[in-house]
Amino acid sequence: MKKLFAILLIVLAVTPLFAFEGQIGATLGYQNAWLFEIEGNDTGDVQSRTLVMSVNGANYFGSNGGFGVEYGIGMTNLLNTKVENLTVDDEEFDPGLILNLGVSYRYGITDMIGISAGLGLSAGMDWANGQDIVYIQKDVDLFEFDLGMYGKIAADFTFFDALRLNVGLEMGGPIYTSITSEYEGKSNTESIDISAFYLTPYVSLSYKY
Repeated sequence: MKKLFAILLIVLAVTPLFAFEGQIGATLGYQNAWLFEIEGNDTGDVQSRTLVMSVNGANYFGSNGGFGVEYGIGMTNLLNTKVENLTVDDEEFDPGLILNLGVSYRYGITDMIGISAGLGLSAGMDWANGQDIVYIQKDVDLFEFDLGMYGKIAADFTFFDALRLNVGLEMGGPIYTSITSEYEGKSNTESIDISAFYLTPYVSLSYKY
């Protein structure tokens, strides 16, 4: 975890020194996720819907885009979970934290319109109590850490040479997951094998510099 944060800080500090163009702004997304297997066991029909709010930026090494580095930090708010035909509102879940770091490519079609694509790693952290999870129903404190890969594509529209509106779709899934549980004063951390996939349509408004 500490190494991941250190790498992120180094990249964020160094990249702007070599970039010709950058943007930073706020992003709002609506994530739909599907959980297929846990430790090789079929979970059935498990879906979740999450509101994603983040601050995202990108620095490009060309004057009109080209290759660059993208990054982001934000919060997630789990709205509900569907297990088979039962939908549960997850109002008791604490907000989660997400971090993204990846490579990006932007192609400027005109001075106002462009398309971009990104590929990278994402880190997610979530806190919950088992009593609030329909498939656990147990008084146990949980902390989940997910390291995943993501890819995204977007169209962007630049106004007044300074404001950029992005409309896009992000997709991805976990490659490593660990869960720390605390029950009756005892703590235990273990990695688990999860098969899952998510799609997140999003919109962002950024300041271009």
